[in-house]
Amino acid sequence: MATLVKDAFERLSTSISRDDARDFHSTTLQDVRSAIKRIEQEQSQRQSLRNVRRIDPFLRFMENYSKVIEAGCQGFSPMAWGPVKLMLQLASQYTTVFDKLLEAYKQISEELPRVDRLRRTFGKEEGFDRALGLLYADIVDFHGRAYKFFRRRAWHMMFDSTWRNFEHRFGAIITNLRRHSDLLDREAASMHFASAKDAELALQRQIEETEAQKKRAEWKSVQQWLSVDGAQETRLERLAERCQPGSCNWILHNAVISSWLHEGLSKSIVWVKGHPGSGKSVACSQVVDHLQKLSNIQSAFYFCSYSNQTTDICINIMRNIAAQLLQSKSYLVTYVYRTYVESVWNPSIKRMKNLIREILSGLGACRIVLDGIDECSIEQQKEIISTFLSFQDGASDSCKILFSCRNDESHIKRLLSGKAIIHLRGQTDDAIALYVDHKVDELSHSFEGLEKALLDKIKERVRSEAKGMFLWVRLVFNELENQTTAQELAETLERLPSGLEEAYDRILDRIRTGLSTSERRQALEILNWVCCAMRPLRVREIEDGIAFQHDCAKPSMENRICRNIFDLCGPLIEELPDGSVDTVHFSAKEVDIVSRSHSVLGPDDVEGRIIVSFNGLDHYSYQFWIDHVLVCVEDHANATQSSKLIDLLDELSSLWLHGRPTDQATEQYQYTVDFSSLQNHPAALELMRQVLVFRKKLRIFERDGSSSEGKFSLRLHQHSMLK
Repeated sequence: MATLVKDAFERLSTSISRDDARDFHSTTLQDVRSAIKRIEQEQSQRQSLRNVRRIDPFLRFMENYSKVIEAGCQGFSPMAWGPVKLMLQLASQYTTVFDKLLEAYKQISEELPRVDRLRRTFGKEEGFDRALGLLYADIVDFHGRAYKFFRRRAWHMMFDSTWRNFEHRFGAIITNLRRHSDLLDREAASMHFASAKDAELALQRQIEETEAQKKRAEWKSVQQWLSVDGAQETRLERLAERCQPGSCNWILHNAVISSWLHEGLSKSIVWVKGHPGSGKSVACSQVVDHLQKLSNIQSAFYFCSYSNQTTDICINIMRNIAAQLLQSKSYLVTYVYRTYVESVWNPSIKRMKNLIREILSGLGACRIVLDGIDECSIEQQKEIISTFLSFQDGASDSCKILFSCRNDESHIKRLLSGKAIIHLRGQTDDAIALYVDHKVDELSHSFEGLEKALLDKIKERVRSEAKGMFLWVRLVFNELENQTTAQELAETLERLPSGLEEAYDRILDRIRTGLSTSERRQALEILNWVCCAMRPLRVREIEDGIAFQHDCAKPSMENRICRNIFDLCGPLIEELPDGSVDTVHFSAKEVDIVSRSHSVLGPDDVEGRIIVSFNGLDHYSYQFWIDHVLVCVEDHANATQSSKLIDLLDELSSLWLHGRPTDQATEQYQYTVDFSSLQNHPAALELMRQVLVFRKKLRIFERDGSSSEGKFSLRLHQHSMLK
């Protein structure tokens, strides 16, 4: 018995805090009865008495039982009363919770045997002592699990949803108690111990597997409800790969970041700011990597991207943050599943704000990293910062947030006024020096026999003119690597670009002068597609876009690119880990590469691509067709191109509505798209509305589990009518 009792006691000890452990050791039965008396008095004053005496049978059993246990454990005190007192005190303020706890104690007492009578019968027989130990382990198991439940942050807010999971486990405890009590009631109990233990272990495994399956299913449903994918993890990995080993150690040793990482009210909000291309995102990736290695802090992150902007970017950020914070907290997943998913609520911005606050209230220390906010629109920047500042305001020092963005936006300065600031200018000089050394070392292997003096000059010159911009260094070395002789290297070194814009212009000049006429046209078309797309396109999509001729109903395969697109466009574009293509940095789009490249695409080309889609562009056109139409109308509001586009939309509208009644749901549908640019074009406006309603019905149709044949037919209809 002593071994079983000691093992059970140690399991309980590992799950409780030091303060509670001290209280448990000194708590007596009299302390429990005094606590019950105080609870009754408080409930009487509130006129909410709950018949606390329901716990008396359990206390009487424990009084007799603890004497037997302590006698058999040779002075070993197993903390019998501390957990009981704590559970009653915590639950007494909540009527429903208190009733559930008292009912649990009542069920336990109904399964417990008369220990005093059986003790006289069995004396100190080994089988009897072992059964007593098993009973003790069952009771400790109940209190251990109940302790974890009641000691969670904001447990009372999520009681209804999470107690159901606990009741499932509690049922297994009651089953074990009943089995072990039956053993004591049989004279031949010792013959049943082995089989009882096997049955207990089998039941335990079954319960654990059932719970695990249930948790996996709930987590999958929550992920689907939040509509998150692995894009953020992929972006984090990509940034980590860009980090030269040792080049970002400075940020973890920074005094502001060190204070932000530790508990306390100081440095709850940190603003990391710097010029475009100064390495903010890579530095933030190292902070995230460090946070993910800490077991005592929950963390979440989001890297905004110019290429993945939507009208509901703030909601998308909150969805990703919520999913990351929930990932390791199964009890919170259960709460979200039963409160939000089962209620079939859409994750609107209001619900997402409430959900984030509820999650934060159920967590301990939490850190959130938001990078690239300046890559969003101005209104989105304001919404994101204001929203997340509101989360921190209500979370005391437990939730701290790091914002990373450039330093030249007045509205950002106003919103983050008075917050702790880390300016990258001057902080990254050593990091850039490491990166330059690494690139010069690579250069020396590419150019055999380079003199040390030239290599040292490259190091010195690039370091001195970098001005804290990693991206500029990267583009400069790309230009150096394109040279073929030491003399060309030296000449290029003497005319380094003075900033990112000039660096981009140098690359464009190389495209214009270093490629044949056909290759130049293809390169410029690639840049048009990459820069104008509303999400990063895949190589196949770009190839199909260039092969497409707007005056043809079918793609022109003769115009498909044969050469690698990355060879044509040099360092201006790069392939992402998921196979899509984007500019090397969002600043490339800000300086308007398309206009600087003197594109050969005319307005007819753009309009044609908006209206028609084929092959690899089908999925993209379905996602962003309406967005491109609205942008084009706004950009050419007073131009003839707009008139031609409106004529095409009117024609499509007549085709769409021909032979079918107008869907009256358009009157009740709440649109998230701004149609103000089409207010003077009723036919085009009605087409847009009808398409959005049709898409909504399509999603409902598929969600309700219609047949695969029906889905396929509807998708064909969708592709034929929405493009």
